Amino acid sequence: MCLVLPEEERDYVRSLIVQAITAGYRLIDTSKIYATEDLVGEAIKESGVSRSDITVVTKLSCDDHHDVRAAFERSRRMLDTYIDIYIMHWPQGYTKDVSRPLAPDESPTYIEVYKEMEKLVGPDCRAIGVGNLTQKTLDILLKETEIRPVVNEIEIHPRNPNTKLVPYCLERGIRPIAWGLAENRRLAKLTDGEIQAINSLHEEIGRTWLIDFVPPVWMEVPGKGKTIMGWTVQELGWVDDRGECLV
Repeated sequence: MCLVLPEEERDYVRSLIVQAITAGYRLIDTSKIYATEDLVGEAIKESGVSRSDITVVTKLSCDDHHDVRAAFERSRRMLDTYIDIYIMHWPQGYTKDVSRPLAPDESPTYIEVYKEMEKLVGPDCRAIGVGNLTQKTLDILLKETEIRPVVNEIEIHPRNPNTKLVPYCLERGIRPIAWGLAENRRLAKLTDGEIQAINSLHEEIGRTWLIDFVPPVWMEVPGKGKTIMGWTVQELGWVDDRGECLV
């Protein structure tokens, strides 16, 4: 789940993370820009679940490319625990004054940034990954760096299935992780008749089928009153007589 947090809902979100962990969620994705790293760390402790059973993912923000280690250490302090996967959120960084995005050939390039991330791998940073890299940018990265990224977090949904990039990643031992569809502005665009029909029949949050569609999926916190759900499409009855997913 991916957490994007209004300030006034911090206590609510902390309790929601605890609820998610108690319900069985074992991967939590956060970032400095989501303003939830400290809440994630607190919720893990409050949940009573062993830290070793939970995968914590956080990200290097675009405005932190100039000092990777300082950004990492800040996240680690906020989480108050080690980081399982540290992801370069986007390959493009910003100038130090954050006045404009860097051009592709301006330093630090995404290759230079990733090489700095490689130096982090150890007890406090178990693995590193990337976000929003294309086949072309991954090709370059794999040739010029030593540590293969364990994940590539990319936009994947019915309108943008990334049918070439996903197998490319899998063939190279990189796990593609989907983001995007759970955001309301994107979910609202899913007007396909079959998806709408299934959603109206079951009166559930339409995003739940994503758990089986492209696992794992990063999801924003649902509004108050919505319960975290972990049902599969089979449990929701979203399969036909042949056992094939209807969505």
